[in-house]
Amino acid sequence: MRVHATLNVLVLAVAGGVLVANCAPRLGAPTSAPPHVAVTADQVLASNGGARARIILRISAATEDLGPVSLFWQVALAGVDRGWHEPQYVSSAQAIDGVPAGESRTAEWLDTPLSLPPGRYDVSGWAHQVLAAGDTRHVAGGPLASIDVTRPVPSSVRLTQESFVVPNGPLALRTVTVDQDDPLTQHVSLAITIDNRADRPFGGRVYWVIGRFSDSEPFRTALWQTDWTTIPEIDAGASTSLVWQHSIGLPAGTYALSVWLHTRIDSTWEHSHRSFNIPIELRAGSDRIQRARPPILQGRVVDARPDPRGLVLVVHNDGPDQSVWTSHALVSDRRRFDWHQQTPDTMASARLEVPSGRSEHVLAWPLDCGSDVRFARVTLGAFDDVLVDVCS
Repeated sequence: MRVHATLNVLVLAVAGGVLVANCAPRLGAPTSAPPHVAVTADQVLASNGGARARIILRISAATEDLGPVSLFWQVALAGVDRGWHEPQYVSSAQAIDGVPAGESRTAEWLDTPLSLPPGRYDVSGWAHQVLAAGDTRHVAGGPLASIDVTRPVPSSVRLTQESFVVPNGPLALRTVTVDQDDPLTQHVSLAITIDNRADRPFGGRVYWVIGRFSDSEPFRTALWQTDWTTIPEIDAGASTSLVWQHSIGLPAGTYALSVWLHTRIDSTWEHSHRSFNIPIELRAGSDRIQRARPPILQGRVVDARPDPRGLVLVVHNDGPDQSVWTSHALVSDRRRFDWHQQTPDTMASARLEVPSGRSEHVLAWPLDCGSDVRFARVTLGAFDDVLVDVCS
């Protein structure tokens, strides 16, 4: 008997706030599976508004025995073509020793935490055959069902290893904790713990970025990012912890925060581990300032406002008196998110004498709020680089 790799879903309605997966069969796996192998779902459930998932996958062999395989599942934005190439979450893999012809085996993930913003998502299940030397190859899989996430983005989240991808190198994230005291201030605290899984010491570097949630490689077009933080050598089997606190400065919206970890091997930096995109909701603050990276604390722009004389810049200098070159240029509203990735054609320059403490400075140039050019980019020497809404 020929068994097709058609992916049907058995959905159980459970009381107590459980979101039931869309039970319509999802046909058409993205890659051809052998006709004697099928991956189906016994259960696809999301509970607590989409904060937890309960997934039971079944792999069946029809006319031929199937050797060792690994089963896993993914979550991707609904309706995205080839969404399995850019998943928002990938589960841990579970090993199946083998499946005799005519039989099936199951793998269970009974309480997996998910960190996703509200919306609809597609769940897919996959089987990879385990080959010699630990290599694998795809044998079956594809879409299973859809789930709806209704829980608002939390202001505080703590993620553990089951919420990260499989590490590539010796250094690995153990925990990532994101806290917002007040979304209006866009003040974000991030704490991470890093383990050295190797049998000898390794050092590394780490940074985090904020980008669009749908972007699987947000570091390429980051909307905001920190500089790299160097990690001194960690002894074999030991761990270290790091904490950041930053005010972000982005337009109001839902974004993705991700952490990227490199291991130093000899004289090169090798990608070692990363988190998935962690949703973070930023609300509109009271100031007019956007940033793409944290300022250097010795000198930073704390406020800016339009004035008949031009733009009034309020600077706070934690260090001694400074003489700083500042450059400024008008920026189109179309460049509101990627302004830091563009080099203005022309930028005016002026030298500012910035005393210690708080001071005000006037950048004298005409501001025309009647066009789409309602922003100004101001670079304060090497200290700060900001986008100012000069028309609000």
